Amino acid sequence: MTDLRPRTQAHKNSRQKSRTVSNINRQSKELKQPNIKISTHVLLISVMACGLLVYTLYHTKIINFNHNTTGTNRLDGKNKNEHITVSKPTPLMAFAYHGDINSVRQILQEKSPSSHLHQHSNYMNDNSETTLLKTLDHRGWSPLHYALQGRHDSLMAKLEDPPGFHEDVVDELVKFGFGDNGACPIYYAITFRDIAALHILTKALPSAAIAECLLKYDMNNETALHILARSKASGFARLFRPGLNTTQSRAFSLVGLQPTLPVIQSPIYRGEIEDATVTKDMEIIFSHMHPHDLSCNILDKLGRTPLHIAAMSGRSSRALKLLIESLACDIHATDVNGNTPFHLAVAFGYCTTTIALAEVGSRWDIPNARNVTPTDLACTLAYTLSCASSTECSSDMNGHIDRDMTDDSQTSTSAQRFASHEATLSTPCPEINAENVNLMDFIQEFVRIGQPVIIRDYLARWPAQSSSLRFNRLGDLFGDVSVAVSSVPYADTYGHSTIKHMQLKTFLTKHMRQNQSNSSTDSVCGADNTTCMYVFDAQVLHAHPTMLDCVGLPFVANEADQILLTQFMIGPAGTGASPHFHGQALNVLIEGTKRWALYPPENAFFHVMTAHEWFYHKHVDRQRTSPIECVQRLGDALFVPYFWGHAVLNEEPVVAVSFEFL
Repeated sequence: MTDLRPRTQAHKNSRQKSRTVSNINRQSKELKQPNIKISTHVLLISVMACGLLVYTLYHTKIINFNHNTTGTNRLDGKNKNEHITVSKPTPLMAFAYHGDINSVRQILQEKSPSSHLHQHSNYMNDNSETTLLKTLDHRGWSPLHYALQGRHDSLMAKLEDPPGFHEDVVDELVKFGFGDNGACPIYYAITFRDIAALHILTKALPSAAIAECLLKYDMNNETALHILARSKASGFARLFRPGLNTTQSRAFSLVGLQPTLPVIQSPIYRGEIEDATVTKDMEIIFSHMHPHDLSCNILDKLGRTPLHIAAMSGRSSRALKLLIESLACDIHATDVNGNTPFHLAVAFGYCTTTIALAEVGSRWDIPNARNVTPTDLACTLAYTLSCASSTECSSDMNGHIDRDMTDDSQTSTSAQRFASHEATLSTPCPEINAENVNLMDFIQEFVRIGQPVIIRDYLARWPAQSSSLRFNRLGDLFGDVSVAVSSVPYADTYGHSTIKHMQLKTFLTKHMRQNQSNSSTDSVCGADNTTCMYVFDAQVLHAHPTMLDCVGLPFVANEADQILLTQFMIGPAGTGASPHFHGQALNVLIEGTKRWALYPPENAFFHVMTAHEWFYHKHVDRQRTSPIECVQRLGDALFVPYFWGHAVLNEEPVVAVSFEFL
C-alpha cells in the first residue's frame, strides 16, 4: 500500500528552491535596473497551464541544473571562475532582450579594440572586450540568451508583427564572440525554436562545438536532442489564435511554422498544429552535423531516447525519419520501463505516428517490463478512441477500471491490466480508489503510458492542513492574499476579459457568496460567462508558503523539482476551462464538483468557447470524437496525461489545485 500523503518535510526543505524556480508557464520575473520583465524558462514539456498562455516554451522555472549531472556534461558546465557574474542584467542584456539593435551596436562598438575609448587605460581595465564577453548573470546567461528570451516573449505580445530586431541583435552578438559562451545559447535557440538564431549559430560555430552543447544535460536530465524531438504543439497553440491570418503573421515565419490554414479556425487540433510545425529546426541542426558527432543513445532520466520522446508526443513521419536516419535511432530501444518508442506511440493513441513506426519495422509483440506488448496497448482508451482498434480485447475490459492496484496485479495477464471502451456518445471514466493505489503500478500503468484515471477519495489521504483551503476557513486564513481573477483561465489568450488582481476575501464576497447559496450552473453564469469570475492563479501558492504547505507535493512527485506548475483555483458554479491540452497534470478537488470531457491526444484541440457554452450549448462541426466524461467529486484527484485534451465545468462552487509535473 502506498502512502499518498505528500512528503511535507522534504517539501519544506525545498520550498525556497521551489519558489525561486517556479512557476512554469506564465511567470515572469521582474528584473530591476534595467527595468525589464523577463519570463523565466522551463523546459519544454508540457506546455501550457490549463492550456493557455504559451507554456510555450515553458517559462516558469529559471533553468536550474540537475545535481546528478556534473562537470562538462552539464548545460552550465563551463568553469564559472572564468566569468564575471552579475546579480542584475547589464544594459547590454536589457537592450538585447528588447531587440534594440542600435543600442546593442553602440555598446559593442565602444568595446571594440578599434574604439578610441580603448585608448584610455581605465576604460581598458574595466570595460574591455574580454570583460564584456565574460560577464554573465546568475544563470550563466549572456546578452545572447537575453535576445533569445526577448524574441520568444515578443511573440506572445504581438502575434502578427512581434516588436524588436532580435535577429539582428543575435547576429551582431555572435559576430562579437557571444556564440558559445555561457550556458550553450544553441540549446535555448532550440528550446524557443528560434529559426533565425539557429541559422546564425550553426553557421558561426564548428560542428564539434554544436555537438558538445546538444549532448549536455539540463535540470531534467534531458538534452537539446530530446527537446528537438518533442512536439511543440501545445507550446505554439497561442500562435494559432482563431481569425489570425497566418500568411501575414511574422510570428509564423520567425519560429518556422508552415501556414497550412490561411486563416485559423476554431477548434484548432493538435495534429493541425503539429503539421504546421514541420521540421525546420531538425533540418537546420542535422544539416550542419557530421554523422559521428551525435548519437540517439543519449538517454533522459527515464532511459528514453529522442525517438521515444518523438513517439510519445505524436511527431510526424518526417520528424521520425529525420531522427532515425540522422541519429541512427534504434526503433527497438527500451526505456527504464521496457517500453519501445512503438509502445508509447500506441499507448498515447497517435495513429499516424504508429503507422510510421510500423512501416520502418517496429514490432507489435515486444513485451515491456510488465509483459505488456504494443498489441495489448491497442486496447487502451487513447488508441481505441482515436485509431479504431481492431484488436480483440478481453471482455472484462469494458467499463470502469476498478481493480486492486497492489503488487498482486502484476500476476494478471497483460490484457487485464488495461481498459478498452467503444467510442460511444459518452465513454465512462476509468477510476481507482486511493486506498488500493500502489505507487509503482500507478506510475507504470497510467503515467508512463498516458492513461487518464480518477483516484477516488484521494483527499482523505492528504494531510489535515488541506482543510484550511475549504470555503469555511479560506477567507479567515488567507483573505488578504492577492489572487488573479478572470472570466476564464488565461482570459487574454481566449479573447475574453482581461485578468484582474484582488484580495481573496474581496473575491469570495463579491463573486462567491451568491453562487454558494445556489449551486445551479445556470443560476449565476450565463452562456457568455460574463457574469462569473474565476480565480486561476499559477503564482499565489508559491508567493505564500503557508498556502503551499497546505497543498504539499502530490504523491506522484518525489521532490519539488518535479513540479513544473502549481495552480490554485476558486470559482462559482458555471465557471471552468475551455477545451485545451498541455503537459501531464494531477488535479485535486478540495471543494465542490467538476465535470470533465477528455479527448485523446490524436483528437485534442483548443477552442474559444467558455466551459458553460461547451457543455450546455456546444455545436462543433469539426469535433472528431466523443469524449470520455468524468465527474470529479470532493476529495478526488484526476490524472490527465500529456496532451490529452480536456474541457472542465464547475458544477458546484469549487476550490482546487492542479500540479503539472515531470
